[in-house]
Amino acid sequence: MAHRSPATLYSPSRFMVYGLPGSYSLLPISSKRALQIGSLYSIARIKNLGTDTSKGLTDSLLFDLLGKFPEGTAPDAIFLNNRSIEQLRKSRTATNATGAPAPLPDSITGPQGPIPLLLTGAITN
Repeated sequence: MAHRSPATLYSPSRFMVYGLPGSYSLLPISSKRALQIGSLYSIARIKNLGTDTSKGLTDSLLFDLLGKFPEGTAPDAIFLNNRSIEQLRKSRTATNATGAPAPLPDSITGPQGPIPLLLTGAITN
């Protein structure tokens, strides 16, 4: 079996690059986003969340999670799926004169300021 290069170098073509005419070879590239974990304390998760009573996401669980990080450190973001962010919203009590439900949460207060809550489809129920 012949070895195939993962990249194919296209034959030179005549076109202009930044206004300079000439023959240039094209090399198509692509990339994927990935999560880089820097150390043991770079990532954490809350497991066993579900739809049963007292198994949903709450502010208490999030603050317990933040307490697992070393003092003076916090995550850059917290990723949630649709179900978890709705559980968090429902766990909050709306205190306003109109009686409107609590708004969809977008951050939680961390040791160095707000930590964004980011919605992702990559986490399954």
